[in-house]
Amino acid sequence: MTCGVHVLAKAPVPGRVKTRLEGLLGRNGCVRLARLQLERTLALAVAAGVGPVTLWMADGAWHPEVRRRARRHGVALRVQRGGDLGERMDFASRRGLRDATDVVLVGTDCPGLCAADLAQASTALSRGRDAVLGPARDGGYYLLGLRRPMPALFRRMPWGGPGVLGETLRRMRVMALDVELLAWRDDLDRPRDLAGASPFSLARGA
Repeated sequence: MTCGVHVLAKAPVPGRVKTRLEGLLGRNGCVRLARLQLERTLALAVAAGVGPVTLWMADGAWHPEVRRRARRHGVALRVQRGGDLGERMDFASRRGLRDATDVVLVGTDCPGLCAADLAQASTALSRGRDAVLGPARDGGYYLLGLRRPMPALFRRMPWGGPGVLGETLRRMRVMALDVELLAWRDDLDRPRDLAGASPFSLARGA
């Protein structure tokens, strides 16, 4: 049995990443933060050793810096497909399940994400759990693991709002899925999320 890890990200381009933080960090600071988050997420995804890692870029997949990081970490590089986030996640999960028995999807916004989270998700799926969910305190989630395509988890979801986690769990209950929840963690995406975010202090004041 194999598990593929799929990282969904945006290229570190000014004006396209971390725009809600520009008032505090400036555009250059937001780019620096996005670089730190991308680098850290790729490094821990590879270090977790649960399976092959694929980097899915929403834009700028062939940006020199993105290609350089993908080569350095030995990860596959793909272009996200679909309109909203749900369609892009659904596409990545379906594509990933062609090559692996399980898939784990993560973004780059969670500074608390660790290799143990990926290992726990992979183990839970290999033992028969239908899905694994990493709940975020902002009302979303930072990790989703699946054993089969589940488009119902992605359609008409209020992405970006505080109701994503609750609606996802509700749908999972309706589908009678056997779900494992990981530890609660914080995302780093809004000004209030920066409090105590020392690993990313290099981005401040840029």
